[in-house]
Amino acid sequence: MSNNSEKKLRWGLIKSPYAAHMKCLNLVEVEKTVLDVGCATGYLSHELKKKGCYVVGLEKNQQRAKIAQRYCDKVFVGDAETMELPFKDYFDIILCADVIGYFRYPEKVLLKFRNYLKKDGYIVMSVPNIANWSVRLSLLLGNFSYRKTGILASGYIRFFTAKSIKEMLEQTGFKIKSFDITTNLRGSRFGFVQFLAKLQKNLFALQFIIKAKVDKN
Repeated sequence: MSNNSEKKLRWGLIKSPYAAHMKCLNLVEVEKTVLDVGCATGYLSHELKKKGCYVVGLEKNQQRAKIAQRYCDKVFVGDAETMELPFKDYFDIILCADVIGYFRYPEKVLLKFRNYLKKDGYIVMSVPNIANWSVRLSLLLGNFSYRKTGILASGYIRFFTAKSIKEMLEQTGFKIKSFDITTNLRGSRFGFVQFLAKLQKNLFALQFIIKAKVDKN
């Protein structure tokens, strides 16, 4: 692979403490066994290794997976929806950063992931909010256009609100332990903006950042 081609496949880590990448990473404890679902070029896996984690990557794009091998302890190439991994009660944490919307049947994926988790394991995910004010305004103006990134990224085939993602997790046997957000409001680094956004999550959340454990009840 040429250097130019490889450079195009490197997705930058967004290091702002208010961004989904860092909020997800902060929910991953040190020295844990982690499955990084949709690991792409391994940009999050690389950060997990810095925390002393053993990281298994899962990526369906072969070129990206090849780069991710530099940062993961092991990489499986395949589709999370159709591929069965040789693990049971193995992972402390399963990281799903902005991947749930790419699955046709995310409920089935979550049920499968439950079997991969240890007894006290948990899942960390970031999920775009289709009810964000910017999407509502676009619809009001008669526009619905897919984009390269963001809430309406071109690959998404499933969309969620705060209510629907909570319901899906509950239906698949997960219990939410923390529910945070990111926002696309100006001045999001200021505390009062974060406070306002959290008061009206459905309207102002750009992404939901969720930690959920298997519900044993």
